[in-house]
Order: sequence, then structure tokens, then C-alpha cells
Amino acid sequence: MKIKNVSTIGTLSVMLFLVTGCFSSTIDDGALGTGGNTNSGVDTTSGDAAAGDLLAGKKAWVDGVEITGTATDQGAIDLNTTAIPVSSGGFYSSIALTMSASSVCVGTSIFGSAGTAVCNSVFGDLTASNMHRDVGTTAQMTLTTEKASGTYASGYREVPDVYKDDDGYYTADQGCGGSGGLGDTCSPVVKAGRPTDDCGTGGTITARIADCVIENGALATWAGSAKGLSGEATWKLVTRKSGYETWRDERTGLLWSDFITSDTWCTATGNGQTDGYCDGNTLSYCAESAGLSPASAISSEDWSAGTPSYSDFKGGMGKNSSTSVRWRAPTRNDWLQAEINGVRFVLPNMNNSFWSASVISSYRDDAWFFIGSDGYVSSDSRNNYNGVRCVGR
Repeated sequence: MKIKNVSTIGTLSVMLFLVTGCFSSTIDDGALGTGGNTNSGVDTTSGDAAAGDLLAGKKAWVDGVEITGTATDQGAIDLNTTAIPVSSGGFYSSIALTMSASSVCVGTSIFGSAGTAVCNSVFGDLTASNMHRDVGTTAQMTLTTEKASGTYASGYREVPDVYKDDDGYYTADQGCGGSGGLGDTCSPVVKAGRPTDDCGTGGTITARIADCVIENGALATWAGSAKGLSGEATWKLVTRKSGYETWRDERTGLLWSDFITSDTWCTATGNGQTDGYCDGNTLSYCAESAGLSPASAISSEDWSAGTPSYSDFKGGMGKNSSTSVRWRAPTRNDWLQAEINGVRFVLPNMNNSFWSASVISSYRDDAWFFIGSDGYVSSDSRNNYNGVRCVGR
């Protein structure tokens, strides 16, 4: 081996070699960078990649051993139109996803979408104030806003107006407005009109609601923010068949059946405890629990899992229907919450008293019932007859 030339650039000496002969000894594999020798070549002992970490066909050296990649190149994927299958591992060159602002929390940005959704909210952020207001107020005020505001939202008032602020019962359908005096003043509440076309008889709950809008237009939705006089919610028609209606309270998500019939508390709730009232009862209008007859208290129903049939009172839905709904008798609190949300202004056939699933703690022979005309709650002997309605999810 002879030195062809030596030149100095600053403090760096560059040596160019001209090999004029053959090596007489074997070169160590470390000199080629394949082993752990750090005296010459590249040290690969720190490598920790596995075949699954490299794209299929790509090669690398790890601790002196050549490995070949096995990971699949999945290319680009658009999550707006395609879901990633659970079994599809590998590398993705790009991932596209468009997030709506309403799906992202305020103060957070995901895939370029700055959030507008109120997350981790307290109850008052999500619940409308029950202060009286003019019907048609464009935006309901939340409880948080009511607490924080020096000036209340337009249309709200602290001092009640005797011509406007009432229970919502005495409207045109009850014959108000004849004399025109104070005692004959109509309530300003705008109650739901009755839909006329059958709808929502199949598919998911979402599909049923959409079909009812197609068939009945504005009659398929009752917006408490525009038609109520306090903190009422929005309700949507789920099913109408043979004149019977099932609605969903959008605030609670509960489905409410039509008025079914009048019966004792035991049959209304499905209770069969041995207590001198419900002893051995196996019939139920709502719940489909173990020990209850699949024949139901409704003659047109059969809850058997193989060939279930459910009444139009409940939209043809039940525990074993293709769109499964678990019905039960509403509790006293279900009725009280529904009253706040506007149940009396929405559901048909409300001029009745309706059983709740709740008994009187101080006298358990009686149970609570809800009066559908004015929202009053009272109690009655569980042997007596009151109306039956079901709630479900």
C-alpha cells in the first residue's frame, strides 16, 4: 500500500490511498460493519427493530443479523368514509379525518377542528331555567346563565304575569276564551298537534323518527324552547300506527308509550309480591322480566323470543323485537322530570291519572299516580284502577 497524496485543510488531514497489492490476511467482519467491533465499521449492537417494525421487503441489520420487514403497507386511509378493520395492522402513509366542531370540546383542536362543544359541564350548563318566559322566546336560558346574569335573557321575567304564567292546561282544546275575562284567559302554551299519517313502523329509532318527519312534517316534533313557557325540552315522534303514538323525550332519551288502558298497580307494573295486593300476579303491561307471563296483560302481545309481537300502543316494539326496547312503568320521578320537560303538552290522551312505579313510603298499600291534565301527583290504593303508560329505552 502506498500513499498517493496527503493534503491538509485547516486541521483536517485527508489521506487518499492507492491500493497496489492484495491483503495477505482475512478482514474482521467488524471492519465491514456487521459485527460488534467498534474499532472499525458500524456498531449494530444497539439495534432493536423486529421484522414487524419494518415494511415488508425492507432490510436492516440488528446486532450483526440481517432482518427483513413483514409489516403491510396500508397506504392512505380516509376515516370519514372508511373504518380501520380491527385486524388491519401495518403502516398508513396518511390518515384523513374531518371532525365537526360540535364533536370537539371547547379549547381543544383535533385534526384542525377547533371545538365548540361544552364538555365536563355542571348540571346548570345543560339544563334550561324554569323561570317563566314568553312563549316563542328564541333561546332558552340555562340555569348557569340565570345565576350569573345581571340581566336575564329576553322574554324572561322574575315577577309572574297572571295572564301568561300558568300550568299550561287551559288551552283552546279545553274550551278557553269564551268570556274573555281573567278567569277565561287561555294559556299561552302551544300544545303538540296530532300527526295524521302512520310512520316509523320499522327500522332503528333514528330511522323511525326520520320517517315520521317525512310523513308528518312539523307535527313530528315539539320544541319546548319555542312552544313552552318555562324549561320544556324537545320531543320527537318515533311511531304512529292505528292512531297510537310513541314519542321520545330528547332531554332524557326515554320513549313514552300511548295510553294503554286502566288497571291495578300490580298489573301496571308487573309486581307479583305476596303482600295482600299483588300475590302471585304474573301479568305486566310494560316490564318483560323473568317470572312474568310472555302473553302480557295486553291481549295482542306475545313476548316469546321466537315470534314476538308488540302492540301499537308501544310502537310495535319490545325487548325481543328487531328494534329492542326495554319497557317499564315510569317512576314518580320519571313523571316529575317529564312534567318539567313538557309531557302534558306533547303526548296524546293525557286527560287521565297514570300509575307510577313508586309506592308511598309511609303507607305502602298506596302508590303515587300522576294526573295528566294539570301535572298534579297524588296517591291511591294499589287495588284501584288508574291509567297505564310505559317508558323505555
